[in-house]
Amino acid sequence: MIVDFITGKEVLDTPKEKVRQKVERLLVEKGYPKESIFVDYTFLVEVDRKKFVANVDLLVKVNDVNFMNIECAPPTVLSSLERKALACSRIFEPIIPLTIVTDWKQTELFETLTGKLIGKGIDEIPDFDKAKRIVEKSKPIYLDENKILKEKRILLAFIGVLHCKCRILDAD
Repeated sequence: MIVDFITGKEVLDTPKEKVRQKVERLLVEKGYPKESIFVDYTFLVEVDRKKFVANVDLLVKVNDVNFMNIECAPPTVLSSLERKALACSRIFEPIIPLTIVTDWKQTELFETLTGKLIGKGIDEIPDFDKAKRIVEKSKPIYLDENKILKEKRILLAFIGVLHCKCRILDAD
């Protein structure tokens, strides 16, 4: 077991968790207050009369706005998590504008709405001051219901594959 840098709680020491701990420390070094970083943020998703719990490894808020979704990965599975992370970011209302996937050695930053790769490398994660400027200039973006439904279905498929132990409940 190791102690989570942000929450102070004991967590299982895994390769993915080692990455998350490094990212948490980096965010604080970049000026993000610990209270703006939400670890293993879970939320309920309903699609096609089914409900399931999904999560974001690190949800970073700036000025009370969801700004970054950071998906941490153990080595070798980074590319398979890109689409899952984008789906998570897109079902929030408004969407989370910046989606990041990292295994620490490789990091990719995506503009969430288009899925366009906008940066590579851990150093590309914006510091807190830059994030505040981005949030102040940005307008919230909302997807239409059909696009949200598509992203929820994609997320459901990933959750089923990546976390086959999850319970998917009928919405009744």
